[in-house]
Amino acid sequence: MERANLGNHDAKNLLARIGTALASAATVLALGYSPAGAEAKIELRPLQVGANLYFGQIFNVDTAIADVGNFNPTVTVPMTSLWMIQQADVGERLDFTMGLVGSLFYPFPEDNIAGYKSYRTGGFGILQANGTYKFGDVAEPWLKITVGQQGYKYNPYAKNFGEYLFRSEAYPTIIRSGDWGAIDNAAAGIWGAAFKTRSKGGMITNDLFVTMSDTRVPLYDLSFTDVVNFKLGKVLQVGGGVMLNRYVQFDPEKSSPRKIETGWINWTAADEARLRAYVDKFIGERPNALTRNDTAEYSRFRDPNGNIDTSLAPGTYWANSKRNLIVLLAQPDAVPYAAAEKKALLDNLDINFIDSKTIYAMGRFSIDPKPLIGLEEALGPQDLVLYGEAAVIGFNNFPIYYKSVSERMPMMLGFNLPTFKYLDFLTVEAEYLHNPHINSDYIPSLFRNPQPKSLDHTQPETPGIADSAFDGEKGIDWTKDDFKWSVTALKSFGVWNLSGQVGRDHFRPLDPYFRPSLTEAATTDKTWYYTVRLMVNL
Repeated sequence: MERANLGNHDAKNLLARIGTALASAATVLALGYSPAGAEAKIELRPLQVGANLYFGQIFNVDTAIADVGNFNPTVTVPMTSLWMIQQADVGERLDFTMGLVGSLFYPFPEDNIAGYKSYRTGGFGILQANGTYKFGDVAEPWLKITVGQQGYKYNPYAKNFGEYLFRSEAYPTIIRSGDWGAIDNAAAGIWGAAFKTRSKGGMITNDLFVTMSDTRVPLYDLSFTDVVNFKLGKVLQVGGGVMLNRYVQFDPEKSSPRKIETGWINWTAADEARLRAYVDKFIGERPNALTRNDTAEYSRFRDPNGNIDTSLAPGTYWANSKRNLIVLLAQPDAVPYAAAEKKALLDNLDINFIDSKTIYAMGRFSIDPKPLIGLEEALGPQDLVLYGEAAVIGFNNFPIYYKSVSERMPMMLGFNLPTFKYLDFLTVEAEYLHNPHINSDYIPSLFRNPQPKSLDHTQPETPGIADSAFDGEKGIDWTKDDFKWSVTALKSFGVWNLSGQVGRDHFRPLDPYFRPSLTEAATTDKTWYYTVRLMVNL
């Protein structure tokens, strides 16, 4: 995404320039396709244009979050955005779409340490850039293939939470929501190819995706996803999906790094016997090795208190443990003595590492009771609808940080309160995820390791496994942000609409470079916000 300063452009000139660029881009894309045996007939659809103005405040922000600067406990965030979408039809079956968005905002948060955050900045990015081909009946195609940057939403009623297949990561466990500045935006932007089929008049839909990781590290991995939905009359919808996440890794050293920071040793009785034989031979040939007379080897077999430590009970040990024998084994080059015996010991050692390749699964439902109780005319189309979604974000457990599937199972529930058509909707949503780690991809972004953030917000966690005296921090249980909630309302009047949202979700503020921060703002149960938005959409 490119960034540009939009602060003082004349609005009319900006509108004309972006509109011309969109039309030109769509035309160029369309000219690249010519149906066999016929000239390309290109028709530009009306340009879609919209703008909005946001204003809101966030309260009780954790001031220790380091990756977005020094937060103030209360932050005011104004922002305005303009977007344009141009579509071009090539014949009856092929169409291209190009969309841009530009925003003016103040970097979050404003503080008295970084003065540049007190000045308005801006940026623009690509919303959509794709082409779609239809198979079968043009009005009701049985298959549509879309390639490129595109938006996708499988839960039609979700306003803020949900859509977990495309808005989460497993290791570290990260969940994203519609964010503070994106009311009614529970959707995902994906980069790849989509194969969408419809049958039984739309009662059954099946969407197959091949997508590339393009916004969060590790980049470029390919995932394969299938999402199915069933409409059972007007009352009930059920759906589900499976993702083979990061199953093609273009750079395994980044996607599944083999580092002691993310490795562990399964130590067995056989390993212990081999270690004892190695130690006995070592001591027999160098009797002073465990005295201070031989400082080069003294520390290798001593614990931090100076006690002799020449054995390991069978169990699981973190490869970056402070226990000296673990360091010796995890870093084989640390002790060159008795190379043959040491190599034989290491060759039989079971060292494992976290792998980002895993499987996601999702299930969802929605119930609309209005047809059953005869209130379809009195209420709005979304009133009284109850809906929910649950997912497993990675089935693989690892003994270092990710010990239970239950810690990667987000669940959300939403309900549209009746407004008797005075509002488009008034929705209450809640989410629960028992994740003992901070919701942040700070560590993979800066350290390239699949680790969660530490409790001091700046370094990777140092977890304990089986060695209570040497493995590091104990009792890591960051559950202050397990429960999230929001209330969202919208009222349309002509081309205008006014909406508002209050809650605590996974909002990630924009930094001065027009990028979302790496850690969410609401890391405690006291953080909350409100925001209002005025939008015009032509």
